[in-house]
Amino acid sequence: MFRRQHLLLRCLLCSLEELKEKTDNFGSKALIGEGSYGRVFFAQLNDGKEVVVKQLDVASEPDSNVEFLTQVSMVSRLKISVS
Repeated sequence: MFRRQHLLLRCLLCSLEELKEKTDNFGSKALIGEGSYGRVFFAQLNDGKEVVVKQLDVASEPDSNVEFLTQVSMVSRLKISVS
């Protein structure tokens, strides 16, 4: 029997245009790392919130979408404090 997996995702709503602006079009200055499924960028949004943005690598395996969403679901529950 097929069982559908439900994932809890907590995401901020912001436009792609704002993300491009705040990451310098996903440029090297905002790049903080590379991981599975793509690159990771830092941005400070217009409302002052500091966020980490993971950009999905479209060249990755099609089957990896579920794993990517699982990873996003887990990471979205983290609260990181930087001193």
